[in-house]
Amino acid sequence: MKVSNTRKNVLVIAYHLPPLGGVPVMRALRLIRYLPEFGWQPTVITVNCGFDFVHGFDESLTEKLPPSVDIIRINDPLGRVLKWLVLNFKRQSHQFDRLSKILFFPDEKILWALKVNRQVLHALNRKDIDLIFATGFPWSTLLLGMRLKSALHRPIVIDLRDAWSLSSHPVWKNIPLHRILELKIMKNADKILFTSENTTEDYKQLYPELADKMLCIPNGFDPQDFGQAVQKHYNKSNGKLKFIYAGSLSDVIPPKDRAVSFVPLLEYLRAFKEKYPEPAKRILLEIFSNDIPNT
Repeated sequence: MKVSNTRKNVLVIAYHLPPLGGVPVMRALRLIRYLPEFGWQPTVITVNCGFDFVHGFDESLTEKLPPSVDIIRINDPLGRVLKWLVLNFKRQSHQFDRLSKILFFPDEKILWALKVNRQVLHALNRKDIDLIFATGFPWSTLLLGMRLKSALHRPIVIDLRDAWSLSSHPVWKNIPLHRILELKIMKNADKILFTSENTTEDYKQLYPELADKMLCIPNGFDPQDFGQAVQKHYNKSNGKLKFIYAGSLSDVIPPKDRAVSFVPLLEYLRAFKEKYPEPAKRILLEIFSNDIPNT
């Protein structure tokens, strides 16, 4: 449903877009897909020849990019190098990930962000941008958003798909410069979005002076992508009650924070099985993750 007859232009900065795949892609992809229905025409800045240590590629998702959206792709100077390292040293990919976040501040995408800042300003001045929207991780996109806010003199909404300094990631959590940059960016943002109520409340407690700018917009799903699939799958489930966990496991096993782990669910299922062994046979737990820790 269209809610506005006045079309405005929004600049979306998102490193993760197809053909990159995985969870980080979905939020920005759905955003640019539906913003025009609400009176906002996106112009997107994303990566060309990008790479991610954890998430791979999904060429099929490129079909979901709206053809009416202008997408500006800028090469990542480190993209090919990092891709070569991981493809040739797969077992060390997590070590490369951590090392790159130590060597580059705030992350390994900073060279891409600096390159974008140099190359796109002239083109953006012709776009008559009304609003900037930057989503991270990578945090370099938020820093890029702030530079473009200063250059274009436009308001900015920053979107944290994950916690930054409040993350369990050892680099982001333990290096004070991350907290300093995070606060500086949040102070200059016009609105700050998070994906869960817990994260929103945690940041309101951390920066109470910024609480009025903080909002939670949770992740959802697109019914058009499912159609009748859900009902058909249920009919084939043989009466089983299925729980699905999709995401990283390194932060939840062992549980560093029970509030954000699914360990209580595992404990409940074990207790239920011990007390009601027959009904428990109808329960199925499926885990989808490419980040299984050593236990």
